[in-house]
Amino acid sequence: MSSIPEWANKWKRKGTVLRATTGGKILMYSNKSVRVPGKKYPQPVQKYIGVVTESGVIEDFSINTDDSGITVWEYGFSRVIETLAPIQFMKELGGEERAKRVLCCIITKLSPNSYLLKDRLDWCDALEGTNLSLQRKKLFSLMGRTEEELEEFKRIYLLDIGGRTVISGIRDIERKKLTEMGVIL
Repeated sequence: MSSIPEWANKWKRKGTVLRATTGGKILMYSNKSVRVPGKKYPQPVQKYIGVVTESGVIEDFSINTDDSGITVWEYGFSRVIETLAPIQFMKELGGEERAKRVLCCIITKLSPNSYLLKDRLDWCDALEGTNLSLQRKKLFSLMGRTEEELEEFKRIYLLDIGGRTVISGIRDIERKKLTEMGVIL
């Protein structure tokens, strides 16, 4: 029996393979083989495509920012968590600055390309004695949402184009969900 749920198999494409992680995420990889000089048989090559959710595949997005002058930051997922973080969670962490550091550290661990890293890289410094894994579970429990539910918002990007900041397009279904949650981007 496969550990891949039936709903994930409907998003599988030709030439791809699905893998389940220990955290319960389903990842999609392209699967092909390439001839390598000196090897008797073609060698398998897999390339990461993205995360599979019940509503579709969230493809990994990359732009050659070195040549284009464009900087791309993940915005939607980070902003949703930042907005939905309950006041109770923030109060239990102590002072306002410490609460913001813990919250931003959790977000940047979940989204390594978060817009929160645009101006500040030291969110996780000086948090000794804080169990971030426990705080993350507590945060999502208090929000009443799962990490997987919010994954689809990782498709919303903040682009810095020559000093001008722009938010990428937001699909209608995402806009509707954001409105229902009371999140304004």
